[in-house]
Amino acid sequence: MNFKKGRYRIKQEIAEKGFFCDITLNVVTNLDQNENFLVEFTECNANVIAPFKYAIEMGVVFFYYNNPSKEKINTLHVKVEEISLMTVDSTFTIVLFSTIKALSNALNINLDFPRINNKTGVIEFER
Repeated sequence: MNFKKGRYRIKQEIAEKGFFCDITLNVVTNLDQNENFLVEFTECNANVIAPFKYAIEMGVVFFYYNNPSKEKINTLHVKVEEISLMTVDSTFTIVLFSTIKALSNALNINLDFPRINNKTGVIEFER
């Protein structure tokens, strides 16, 4: 398998809200498998990820169905290699957002959404 590595890191304060997540993913597309997407977690980060497992999986599903690329992605196999989180500043939504951005970076696909509203700090998922 030829994995593509994607990393996204956010560490900033917007509208008096802290945002932090640093995630590295290895991604393979278009494998011959039954599932449309598969998410794996390494043992070393399983405890860190546990509260955010569904945020990561939801980010993969969101990316899969909102991929603007001309190239069709039939399957998406994602392995979470590293993740760093911070109490209070790492929320379900920021982990979801960071997962989508890391996938975009790994596959060199520019998504203009989701985005963070720089005035309110709200993550907007609409185009």
